[in-house]
Amino acid sequence: MRGFKPIFSIALISTLIFVLACGSTETITKVERVEVPGETVIVEKEVVKTVEVPGQTITKEVVKTVEIPGETVVVEVEKEVVKTVAVPQIVEKEVIREVSVRGPSGEVIMSQGGVPSVCGWTSGCGGSLLWQALMGVSDTLFHGGKDGLGNPRFTGKVVETWSHASDFSYTDFTIRGGQEFHKGWGPLTADDVLYTFNEGDARYASDEAKALAAETKYGSIKHSGLPEPEMGKLEKLGPLSFRIPWVGGHPTSKTFFGFSDDDYPVGILSKKAYDDMGWEWVRDNVIGSGPYEVEEFSENMYSMVARADLENTWRVPHIYRWRFLNVPEYATRAAMYETSQIQLSWFNATDVEKYLKTGTSKYVPNGGRGGKTLTWMGNFWETVHAESGETLERPYKEEYPWICGPGPDPLKPEDSPCNDVAKKFRKAMFMAVPRSQLKDSIFNGYADILLSPVANLNDGIIIKYGDKWGDPYNPEAAKALFEEWKTDYAALGKDPDSVKIHAWVGTDEGRTVFTEALMSHWKSIFGIDYELDNTPQSTWQPDNWRGRKAYQFVVDAAPTYRGKSMTWEVESWYTSIGAPQSRNEGMELLKATETIQAKGEAWNDPAELERLTVEWQDWLYGQSIMTGALESYGDTIYRSDHIESWTSRKPGVPWYFWDAEYVTLVGQ
Repeated sequence: MRGFKPIFSIALISTLIFVLACGSTETITKVERVEVPGETVIVEKEVVKTVEVPGQTITKEVVKTVEIPGETVVVEVEKEVVKTVAVPQIVEKEVIREVSVRGPSGEVIMSQGGVPSVCGWTSGCGGSLLWQALMGVSDTLFHGGKDGLGNPRFTGKVVETWSHASDFSYTDFTIRGGQEFHKGWGPLTADDVLYTFNEGDARYASDEAKALAAETKYGSIKHSGLPEPEMGKLEKLGPLSFRIPWVGGHPTSKTFFGFSDDDYPVGILSKKAYDDMGWEWVRDNVIGSGPYEVEEFSENMYSMVARADLENTWRVPHIYRWRFLNVPEYATRAAMYETSQIQLSWFNATDVEKYLKTGTSKYVPNGGRGGKTLTWMGNFWETVHAESGETLERPYKEEYPWICGPGPDPLKPEDSPCNDVAKKFRKAMFMAVPRSQLKDSIFNGYADILLSPVANLNDGIIIKYGDKWGDPYNPEAAKALFEEWKTDYAALGKDPDSVKIHAWVGTDEGRTVFTEALMSHWKSIFGIDYELDNTPQSTWQPDNWRGRKAYQFVVDAAPTYRGKSMTWEVESWYTSIGAPQSRNEGMELLKATETIQAKGEAWNDPAELERLTVEWQDWLYGQSIMTGALESYGDTIYRSDHIESWTSRKPGVPWYFWDAEYVTLVGQ
């Protein structure tokens, strides 16, 4: 209910007054608010003035209710018959009621394999801004999700209304008024939106921001979530209005997810804080406009609390404090969960099943499902940047059998004798992915088989065509193709027996377990050795994806797993268009760029969008650069004897689970 502040609101639902004569009755209600630590006490003083008329009887019934989030409490049901006297007189009655309406209370402690960094600057923050937005510290432009058919659905958060130009060259947005930043930093305005997006974009940032960003360990002004390459430089239209030009042709669901809660979101930050305090201060202090504010952060702990000035938020949370603990040791994390020292955590599928059977654990609801997509990186087959026209210089690791440089035809760079051989290696590996075994051994059956390289199983294209892309398990055919590859590879002057697969897993336990299981299975079939790279993502990703040195095999989530539709521009993850924004998965494929451009021209032609999508999927299957493996149902669970509910923002809509303000505790 927009604008409803339940902690401070009390409503008189009905006052029923029956007058059986020509007399008059006036009811006056006075409400006083008394602040008490931890709660607000509403003190009502009701003054009823009745004018008596000789020879008549007045019967009155007063029914009063109080609205409290999630329930309605009946305070009084009163019937009174007052007989009149011969001489008119005033009867005055004062009724005092005290109603305790509690504010946020209690806390939830969850564990992480690592505590998210905290950064209030738009540049050089890595992925920390996404955490701040997901947990309600900063607010995104939209809240994103999917409807019952899997289509993208958006609800305004910072913005209240928006409208597209007739030719879809831009979209104008109006900000919802009355949104205040934490700690007295003033109202959120269009200036803050422009500051957040434009200063976080390497194309439009000020020289000062670029220079400062270069001093960070990331060496780039870009961080996760800002912005999509088809977004132009934001323009201010008024104090509470702004425009986003669409340089990529049109606003897509992919773009809207890019600045909503359902993808890699970014919350709006305070320009005034930056102007007044400087970049070092805002780097270390998060000033958002959400219902939670940062309380404390360190290497091993991060906490946030309900903002002190709850009258300045339109979403009052139920829980007062959230803590994130760094508990990297799995057994310790399990022991803490079992003793309720933590109430929310990730576990492998076997333990999830065990905990669910106890009756005191439940899955965290999630609008998307965890995808495992297998990708051979380092295929940089674009030679000219699609937007700037600059020549793209790409290093190639010739000792890796899955990588090849572009062929002689610039229009079909994937056509080359080298790639003809490399495809056999990639295809042989994909034909030997034991999806059913991985599903049972790692996820204990709590997963579905996935083949499509770009989408999840509830995507409209998959529902219509079936998941026909990818290779079902066929180890004998895989071994035969592998022997062909060895012969062809040796003919190129290479030694097939010296090949080792280098796979990046980072510090993610789930990715490590899955990848090692797959690598050991491939070793048992092909006799090929492997090596796992545990470099943290914050170090590996910028150097490899942004530095275009990504030569490893990677198990990662399918890019649509949070809800993007295949018919939109998801291909920008694999193109030179996406490369400047560090979203290209270590590949730049001319076919992906051509698909994006064609979809931009056919944005309002559903049949053509569908045709282009199927053609793109066919191409990916033919090249065997990537394929899906599994979709897990989710491995994050919570103790249901501590957490009562994980309320959806809209009934029936599967929102992404980081809606911290809607979570309730047992007894609340």
